[in-house]
Amino acid sequence: MKYLFSVICVFLLCTSCVKDQALTKADLYPSLKSENDSLWQKCADRLYISMQKQASYLLGTVRSLNGNDNIKLLTEYGKEEENIRPNVTAVAGFAFLYTYGDYNPLIVGIERNELKEQFIIPMMRCMIRKHIMGRIRLTDRSRWGGQFQSAHWAYILGRGAYWMWNDLPKDICEGILRIVSYEADIVLSKMPPMQLEFDTKCEENAWNAQILAIAPLLMPLDTRCELWREAQKKWVVSAYIRPIDLLSDKNIDGVNLSSFNEANLFDDYTLENHGIVHPDYMSSFILSAQIALDYKMRGVEIPDFLKFGIQGLYDNLKYLILPDGGLYYPSGQDWRIFRNADWILNHALMNMIFQDKDSYDYANQCMDTIERMQERNPQGNTYSKGEYFFSSTQEHLLFWWCNAWLAMQFNKTSSLKSKPNLGIRDLVYGKIVMNKTEKSIHSLSYGKNLMLLVGRNQKDRLFSPENDSGFGTIILENEQPVGAKLKNISLETDSTSFKALLDVAYGNRVKGVYRISSSNDTLSVQETLIATSDLNIKEIATSSFFLLNNPYWIYEQHKRIIQTPKNHFVFNPVSKKDILFSANRLLIDSSVVIISSTPLNCRYKGAETSEKARYYDQLCINYRIEKRKFLRNEIVSEISYKMIFK
Repeated sequence: MKYLFSVICVFLLCTSCVKDQALTKADLYPSLKSENDSLWQKCADRLYISMQKQASYLLGTVRSLNGNDNIKLLTEYGKEEENIRPNVTAVAGFAFLYTYGDYNPLIVGIERNELKEQFIIPMMRCMIRKHIMGRIRLTDRSRWGGQFQSAHWAYILGRGAYWMWNDLPKDICEGILRIVSYEADIVLSKMPPMQLEFDTKCEENAWNAQILAIAPLLMPLDTRCELWREAQKKWVVSAYIRPIDLLSDKNIDGVNLSSFNEANLFDDYTLENHGIVHPDYMSSFILSAQIALDYKMRGVEIPDFLKFGIQGLYDNLKYLILPDGGLYYPSGQDWRIFRNADWILNHALMNMIFQDKDSYDYANQCMDTIERMQERNPQGNTYSKGEYFFSSTQEHLLFWWCNAWLAMQFNKTSSLKSKPNLGIRDLVYGKIVMNKTEKSIHSLSYGKNLMLLVGRNQKDRLFSPENDSGFGTIILENEQPVGAKLKNISLETDSTSFKALLDVAYGNRVKGVYRISSSNDTLSVQETLIATSDLNIKEIATSSFFLLNNPYWIYEQHKRIIQTPKNHFVFNPVSKKDILFSANRLLIDSSVVIISSTPLNCRYKGAETSEKARYYDQLCINYRIEKRKFLRNEIVSEISYKMIFK
């Protein structure tokens, strides 16, 4: 009964406030006048065409709910992320196109007014109806609101409404205000969570800050506005706090850094999510940085709290950016690796906020890839089937682009020529060392996820960031495969190379000693496996790497070729081939050479299906399948090889 009473009270309070506190025409953004230079405008024009194509595809997925054309959505009816986030991001994108840009109905497929009447209003009405504040019907268990991430969804819905406020019916406006104020007050009542290891709260705090930004924009006369604004600062700053900041007496727009009791970023501007140092989550700054658009569009200087911490994250990401606009994942990737189209927002925002001199070139790399991706699909969709598995991938992409296009209206290219971000990157707290040249990337991750990853610094990156990369597995008789776990490491770096000595354990009965060095475009590895007790080994599959071999990706050749002095193997995508061979020299796709003074026992296993929206084959260069007994302290295996990138 207490819960029922509370919800009814909040509903009545919000309903009574919206008429008097709502946004008026005078509060809307002024007419958008581009302040950018011709190069950024050209990029923005290209992006707007892609936005319309993406919208055309998404419109084809919208349907009426139970035959009612006044209520529409593009997912199954429900309250979870897969039911709400795709709808709010899509409708916000439609609202943006309705208001901004050189709209072309021949690309989108319908006139602007039809977009509003036939899609935007019915979809917004559906999202309002499904929210807790949409109507008093507590027995409806399909309603969303007050749950994890719902503040983020409400922000996106509110942002879409804000972009076309004066063209929305009164009931839509009032419903949006009820939702936004409800979700904003929930965030207002909480303290930002903090966590440094395994599962940073950086992303969560950044998206919760969003609702505290849109609420005062939509309700500028509300008595809670000052509370929302002050809390917004706290949530934004909390997302990017490092341990070193906790010792600082610095004040960021009224937020004392020392007032927090834990951090979300390591001191070297890396972070952990899902147990790995995760570049995707290092990009979480795009959530809070979107708020800076509200200041730029009003001609107001961007406040310091929106700048705090994010330049350090972006500087790290620059070393991970590949020529196709995608990211390199030195600790692994449990999402997609081909997120190239998403990252254009990173670069647009960093130019708008910091005038970053590298951002224009990176944005154009993304734009080139976006256009090539869309060329494959007459329906206009950017990502093809099989390239993603997250429910709102196609829809949220349009919303990212809306913000990127807006940011580009204020961007300028630097008079300084951009230089490639190359050389050694030693991330001590993230426990990653990386050597990036014009041809290749070598990285060693020695934190929670041990990984020796290599890649071509080309549009066809060749290698995939899978678990056990560079190390592989061992199977003892009557046991399951075990991967390598780090016991100790000694690491040396200079400006052009790194050397590492690693002691690792394969389970509790095999020790691995690895000597790894990276210099220029050559990676050298010595691997020694030693029995730490008497044992019987069934299979050795170490020094294992994973080769991307996708049937659809635009920059791959849709086959991999392995050449040895005696053999020439061609592996098509999803070949399911399983081939054993021995050689002291291997040539991969005429671009990477593996050489050894003694023959390497190799196995190449073609993919059978996709994993995490990518297809990859496995190349193991120390493979033995035989039952053999080893005594304690006996050397099980010893190999040495060099990997040279041409």
